[in-house]
Amino acid sequence: MFQAKQWWVQIYIIARVILIKCGLKGKNMVNFKLHELPIWFAGEVGNSLYFYTVLQENSKVRTYTFYELISDEETVPAFIDFREIGTLTTEKYIKFALQQPYFLNFEDSKAEIKTFESSGKMSMNRANSTMLNGIESESFNFFVWRGPLVVVRRNSDANYTSITREIFYDMELCVITVQDDLPTPTSVFTQDDKELFLLCGATLFSFKDDYAYATHKIDPPGYRIGGAENRRLFLNATMRFFSHDLPESRDPEDTKYVSRFSTDYEVTGLMGIGGGGCVFDAVNKHDEVKYAVKRIHVDPRHMDEALKEVRALAKLDHMSIVRYHSTWVETPPDEWQYEEDVEILTRIHSVKYQLLNYNPNSVFIYIQMQLGIGDMAGWLRKHQTPESRPLLEMKSFFKQIVHGVKYLHDNNFIHRDLKPGNILFFDGNRLKICDMGIVIEKRVQDGQEVTMTQIGSGTLDYMSPEQRSLIPQLSTKSDIFTLGLIFSEFCVVMDYEQKVKVFDGYRKGTQQDIFGDDFKTAGFVRVLTKKEKSKRPSCREILHCDYMSGNNSICLGKWEITRFG
Repeated sequence: MFQAKQWWVQIYIIARVILIKCGLKGKNMVNFKLHELPIWFAGEVGNSLYFYTVLQENSKVRTYTFYELISDEETVPAFIDFREIGTLTTEKYIKFALQQPYFLNFEDSKAEIKTFESSGKMSMNRANSTMLNGIESESFNFFVWRGPLVVVRRNSDANYTSITREIFYDMELCVITVQDDLPTPTSVFTQDDKELFLLCGATLFSFKDDYAYATHKIDPPGYRIGGAENRRLFLNATMRFFSHDLPESRDPEDTKYVSRFSTDYEVTGLMGIGGGGCVFDAVNKHDEVKYAVKRIHVDPRHMDEALKEVRALAKLDHMSIVRYHSTWVETPPDEWQYEEDVEILTRIHSVKYQLLNYNPNSVFIYIQMQLGIGDMAGWLRKHQTPESRPLLEMKSFFKQIVHGVKYLHDNNFIHRDLKPGNILFFDGNRLKICDMGIVIEKRVQDGQEVTMTQIGSGTLDYMSPEQRSLIPQLSTKSDIFTLGLIFSEFCVVMDYEQKVKVFDGYRKGTQQDIFGDDFKTAGFVRVLTKKEKSKRPSCREILHCDYMSGNNSICLGKWEITRFG
């Protein structure tokens, strides 16, 4: 990468730009009459410098023209071309990156990060587009580092700097919130993708690739970072140049780790703990809304696989599935998380020290989700009479769940842990499926689903017979079997011992006499819980069958039931 390491190099650049603006051209230079408009320096990538001009067409429309100045040497720059690489005419406000040839453009509330060359762009999801669109343009800067988009903003309530690594659909987003007593960042420079230098007035932040940072003081303030070589920074202002040597190693006292979860959330309870993580009941300190925040501990060696699954699940958007609000990753120093968790347990007066069952070097994925007003398991415990579970209402509940499972299956996912405890209530008796922690992609070959071998996933009581076999197998039809068990539990009041006996009977393929003279419901459940998985219907067939629509017969495609003995 070309770096302005010497004062004479920067003077050379300035002189060449002056020549261009004056309409002159040197060897192999293309003469664009840029002297008619102000030209703005945008940044440097590789061996090229980037500039842009702005033409105000009328009171609303602007035309941006983007240029590239190319160098073929790194030490003594020999500029070989100055060319126009793209244009943009828009009424929308666009925001340019900090010292990089990118800009942020909003089209129909959707944010896109575009390069100066019109072919390059990165789209952001709805949640993060809304977040950026809601920030005043003057109060944040952005740039790209190691792939993710990095947004730097100031927080009037913060007396420290925090780092948030969020995950959205196709890439990562990192938010650096700078403390209120510092000015808005004016300069950024990256060195070999391993270190990031961010300058806020006289305060320099140096970030490593794990986002731990150190701070340094630059005197005098007001400079921009022009380049770096090892631990030496080259800084410049208008016709002023100097270098600044950073310490070889960071003082541990200057290195801080700030957890977004600890900073932004007040834990009010611990909703559950499992083998892969836990779920906190927590209030966001900014919007004062309660959320369910799931934390998954991951071996760093398996991080890519875990993030791939989380990114895929973050795309799910259905009224019957609990929505992910945001997801982020935290990599605390060894032992830090243990101390923090002990403090959390003390604050909420809990003795659930199994919360600490993770490896010291674990990486933590946090998922902020909607918080329901209760789950279906609790609802069933409170409604212990047949009269409190009218069939029409149970069908309504069940339809909502089947719609959610159908959406998962249509998007090539198998839930494999459906149960009343993973079905949440929201206002208006809206039900939503939660806990996607062990959701897995179904396997498709030549357009047909292929049964997979999977071990040790799901809740034993609600597993299908093939999941509990000696060689466990899994397909979307495993979810269908579980749906049949759940619907039987909706319709019939059973204690735990009776439920286990009934469910085991269905797994063995025997009819269960629990519905009295309601033969249609008995037949419907029997079809869903067929021992041979190929004879079970799909979610689509369940939703369109006569039984669910209220007719007198049950028709599930090739599974037609007219009489039960």
